[in-house]
Amino acid sequence: AFGRYVSPDLVAQLGSNSGGLTLGGETRNLTLLFSDVRGFTAIAEDFKDDPKGLTTLMNQFLTILSDGILDYKGTIDKFMGDAVMAFWNAPLDHEHHARAACNAALRMTSDVDKFNRRRRAEVRMARMQAAKAKPAQSDADSTAPTEPDKKVHMINVGIGINTGTCVVGNMGTSTRFDYTALGDPVNVASRLEGQARYYGASIILGASTARDVAAEFALIE
Repeated sequence: AFGRYVSPDLVAQLGSNSGGLTLGGETRNLTLLFSDVRGFTAIAEDFKDDPKGLTTLMNQFLTILSDGILDYKGTIDKFMGDAVMAFWNAPLDHEHHARAACNAALRMTSDVDKFNRRRRAEVRMARMQAAKAKPAQSDADSTAPTEPDKKVHMINVGIGINTGTCVVGNMGTSTRFDYTALGDPVNVASRLEGQARYYGASIILGASTARDVAAEFALIE
C-alpha cells in the first residue's frame, strides 16, 4: 500500500535497509521530467459546478501519465495539481536513463492523444443516444441544446526533460520528508517544460539530454 504513495522501488529498498529513512542525499546524474497541462485554468473553470467531475478527469489523466513513467522505470517525485515531476537513475541505477525518459515522454503524449479521442467518442455517443431518446420538439424549441450538452476539453501536455548532476535523497524535517531531487538541472527541466508552449512542441529537451540521445531519436534544434 505504501508503494501507492512513493516509488515502489524505493519501498523495496527501504524494506531491505530501514536505515535509509534518514535525512540527507547523494550526488547522482539524473534525467528529470516535468509535465504540465496546457490551459488547465480554463478546464477547471468549466468544472466549477462539478468538482467531482474535475477530480475524476484529472485522476484519469494523471494515471495515463504515471503509467508511461513507471513502465520505463522512472520515479514519480510528486504531483503538483495537474503537473508531474519524475526522474530516472534513482533510487535504482538505470544505465540508459536519458533514453528511458524520452521514451516515456513519447508514450505519454501518445496515450494522451488516445485519451482525448476516446473522450470525444464517448461524448458523441452520449449525444446521439440522448437525441434518440428525446421526444420530438416543436419548431419553437428546436434550437434547444442536445443533452448531454457537454464540452469536451482536449488535454494537451508540455514536457521538459533535462539531464545533469543533482542531489537526490530525503529532504525535509526529521519527522516528515520527501524523496526528491535538488539542483540546477531540476530547475532547468521545469523551465524547459514551460517553453514548450512557445516553441509549439510537446517535448523540449535540454542540451545534455539531446547529446545523450541524438543517435536514437529525431531531434530539432
